[in-house]
Order: sequence, then C-alpha cells, then structure tokens
Amino acid sequence: MALLTADEVKALEAKHGADLLVIHVTDGADVSLVFKAASASHWRRLNAADKRITAGDDASAVVPELIARELLVHPSKADFDAIRDEAPWIAENAGRALVGRVGQKFKASVGESSP
Repeated sequence: MALLTADEVKALEAKHGADLLVIHVTDGADVSLVFKAASASHWRRLNAADKRITAGDDASAVVPELIARELLVHPSKADFDAIRDEAPWIAENAGRALVGRVGQKFKASVGESSP
C-alpha cells in the first residue's frame, strides 16, 4: 500500500463524489484511507450506539469502525481490516470524523429570544 497522489484522489472523487474524507496514515504505515460522505442515518446510528455504550452495551463500541468500513472506497476492505486490527483507533476516529461532517453546511446558534 502507498499514499495516494492528488491525481488519484481526484479520480476517486470523480467516481464517488467530491465530499470524500481522505486520511493519510504516515506514522508506521504509508497508506491513504478514503471514505464516502456519511448521511444523517449514520449520525443517528452512531448517536444511538453511544447511548447504548453509556448504558453498558460494550458491543456498540464498534459502530464507528463499522461505519468507516461501510463508507470505505480505498483501499480494499481486507486492507482496511488489517489496518484496523493493528490500530483500531484509526478506524474509530475515521467513523467519528465521517459522522461529525454530517450537516456541516448549516450554521446554527441557540439563544434566548429578545423581549
């Protein structure tokens, strides 16, 4: 595996859409991970899983990894699984980063109405 070039990333954008998340892993490995954008349903799935974890359901802790794997476009799922097995935090952080981007086109503030 190797890091993707800018041209290779552009080719993936042409195939999968321009809102890709690209993570370059360079410390201990040279590989680029590329993911399609998450949706509101991914956000709801992760939010529900986090609540189940708080309630003691340890199995829900893998949901961010599963979301990342589901949205992966590069490298292969087998290569991603090997990276995940070596450094599970990368897969979890990727899943959380993907979900964290949902709704970013909106800006909102919450406050009191003026009397």
